Amino acid sequence: MALRAPLCMLLLVVALPASAQAPAPAAPPPLLSDALRPLPEASVLRERNDLEGARALLDAVVQEPGSAPALRDAARLGLGNLALLQDDPARAAAVLAPAATGGGPFAPYARYLLARALGDRGDAAGGLRLLQPVAAAPQRSALRRAAQRLSAQLALAAGKPLAAADFWAGIEKESERPAEKNEARFERAQCLLAAGQRAGAQALLLDLYRSDLATPFGHRAGLWLRREFPKAVLLPEPPEKALALARGFLSCGRALDAWDLLEALQGRPLSEALRQERALLRVGTLYALRWNADLDREAEAVRSAYGAKPAGWTAALKALWTCLRTDDAARAEILGSWLLQTLPADCASRAETLYALGSFAYVHGDFAGARARLAALRALPAQNGTKLSALYKEAWSARKSGDAIGALELFNQLLAQGGNSLEAPARYFRATWLAERGQTPLAEADWGLLGQGGGYWGAAARQALSVLGKPCPPPFLPPLPPPQPRTEDDGPAFVAGALEATGLSAFAAEAYEPFFRRHAREPRARLDFARLLARSGQYGRALAFVRSDFPDLDLADSLPREVTAIVYPTPYDALLRSAPAPPALVYAIARRESFFDAAALSPVGAVGLMQLMPDTAARLALPGEVLPTDEELLDPETNLRIGGAYLARLTAEFPLTAAAVASYNAGEDRVALWERSFAPADEREFVAMIPYEETRRYAERVLSDYRRYQTLLGEEAAP
Repeated sequence: MALRAPLCMLLLVVALPASAQAPAPAAPPPLLSDALRPLPEASVLRERNDLEGARALLDAVVQEPGSAPALRDAARLGLGNLALLQDDPARAAAVLAPAATGGGPFAPYARYLLARALGDRGDAAGGLRLLQPVAAAPQRSALRRAAQRLSAQLALAAGKPLAAADFWAGIEKESERPAEKNEARFERAQCLLAAGQRAGAQALLLDLYRSDLATPFGHRAGLWLRREFPKAVLLPEPPEKALALARGFLSCGRALDAWDLLEALQGRPLSEALRQERALLRVGTLYALRWNADLDREAEAVRSAYGAKPAGWTAALKALWTCLRTDDAARAEILGSWLLQTLPADCASRAETLYALGSFAYVHGDFAGARARLAALRALPAQNGTKLSALYKEAWSARKSGDAIGALELFNQLLAQGGNSLEAPARYFRATWLAERGQTPLAEADWGLLGQGGGYWGAAARQALSVLGKPCPPPFLPPLPPPQPRTEDDGPAFVAGALEATGLSAFAAEAYEPFFRRHAREPRARLDFARLLARSGQYGRALAFVRSDFPDLDLADSLPREVTAIVYPTPYDALLRSAPAPPALVYAIARRESFFDAAALSPVGAVGLMQLMPDTAARLALPGEVLPTDEELLDPETNLRIGGAYLARLTAEFPLTAAAVASYNAGEDRVALWERSFAPADEREFVAMIPYEETRRYAERVLSDYRRYQTLLGEEAAP
């Protein structure tokens, strides 16, 4: 039985930074003392992909007559883990058996790995028997949860789907996170289907489909219902409830599910109010799905039916925004003119119409037209965000039209309001334009204020000041506490260190926690715990602990390597060494897309580490190549291979790294248009002019992470 790839990768964490261009860096300070040196030394070799060298070191520990029993068992764990990595379950079973039958601290972990080896050899029943005491342990733990999941998989492989369903029911009952609960319900439904209990499976999937709006398993339940139960009625009654569910689906990114419900309502008798609500929901859903031609037809039908009334205006506005995607200038003018002629003077939709028309002109390089449209909405009632965004684009339009003084004045107005996401790029470029006009002291003041903050624009401001010979004082970073290697007498710390060194980092943080609780005030204990949390995939908790000792992380342009490796982890290093795209850029994208959650699934269907859409994988496929399934896209190797290939294509198409990053979020066609229209002088000008706030902020964050990863991996920094 082959285990699912995401689970395998979760439990065999190999996460030290390295790159194809630079030798692998040294391992972080180990938790183990020099007397136990072979374990961390083998860990370094394993993470450099020298599996045979690591095996030789651990073999020597096992064969050494004077080795302490606990050290020998830890070495057996490492050997078993290596054998599983090399797809040799027979060797893994042979080396793990003595540790699994013993009574030392590593016996439960050895039983878990041995059960995996037995499952891979086809002895699922033997693996289940071995796992029983681990899965039934009285205290909750990461090991018990992993054993329960593995037990469910082994039971299914042994031809016992109902037993597997029971395991998933237990996991659902104990899980505290909604995503874990819903995953367990989804897997239980699959087991019931395998057992022939179709009625129970259908009921479970239907409930999951309707109730799970926050995690992707509701959408997957709907796909299974359509495949296995094509006659199942997904539409709830009465129609009001169906429309409410469609609204919920749409708000949570499940636009396809919303569309299916709205289609199912076709032909149902509805009141006038419900017909209008359904019509507008259809327009909104088509907009979310980016089915532009269908949306235009639907919006025109609504406009014809309701005319110059709120429903007609709402539909026309959606169609107008769609013109920005389709570059249909003639259609945009028709819709915009109709809206401006029919909308009341005091209606906020009038300002939105002008903003949409101004944005259309902006992205097409018609900066004079953009400026006129955007300036016209200042006196109109509008949401504050719309007014600020219009003011920002108006300033750039003035600048690109040659009115430098007007651009400065508009940025002055925007900065006077403060407290918005446009403030940082506006302040940076106000300083840049002031410096161009010889007003260097004013520019230095702006850059100095901005340089006190973090992120992309804070780093840019500090660099600008450095060029002027006036760098910002670096933030105070306390020195790293020295390592305190542990021996067997340190109990949990020793067990955690051995688990980390033998590749079982998924369990090391939890094993270390009792020691950490007793020594929580010690900076070294906090740093070691943060490192173990990061290596077990708990990046949010790891970051919180590091920030407690290094509150100015975002302000420092360089960090101690050990701290950087925690805040900017580099899992799956071996998979990236042959990546066609720069590893630092792949890591920066993956950090923002999924925070290295290999099993990440978005409600809109994006999958895995790089949050790939299935249609992206299809576009990258070679002629005749079999397209990967969603399950295959969850495999880290497959996901990184396809995501890396896509990113390599984007970096080849867009020499400006910022444009390649923006296109990963917004699409190549949009970004190519922006580059042509904006003719940016450099990366920062391009980033500042990105017209979609979501894409601009995405680019700022990814590029900031990219610089960090370049430093960490030793890659040559981009200009």
